Amino acid sequence: MNPSNTLSIGQVAAQAKVSTATLRYYEQLGLLVAPQRQSGQRRYLPSVVGRIKYIQIAQRAGFQLEEIKTLIYEFPLETRPSTRWQQLATTKLLEIEALIARAQEMKQILQLGMLCQCSTLADCEHNIAELQP
Repeated sequence: MNPSNTLSIGQVAAQAKVSTATLRYYEQLGLLVAPQRQSGQRRYLPSVVGRIKYIQIAQRAGFQLEEIKTLIYEFPLETRPSTRWQQLATTKLLEIEALIARAQEMKQILQLGMLCQCSTLADCEHNIAELQP
């Protein structure tokens, strides 16, 4: 590996806008392959920045790091990235829909609670206690 074609951990962190600790953590989890070392220092191929951006997009979509690891490594090599994404996104969308429903319920309870002047929420005339979970 030609050192002039590689990046230090600090350079990768700056380009990907993450901390060096994040990069080490990704390596520890197996999201990033441990890079070769030169004089004890990590030396990354420039392509690692694209992998980190992929991880960041997946995190923004709600995937947990273990799910991202599945997305990257636990499909047959010939499986296209778009197919991998679609398979895991189908499950994730169901989770997000449930999360949205739960958030809407929470919002409703809070809004009704703001109207309540009762001594206890269980006695509230706005039927907070009767909302179905």
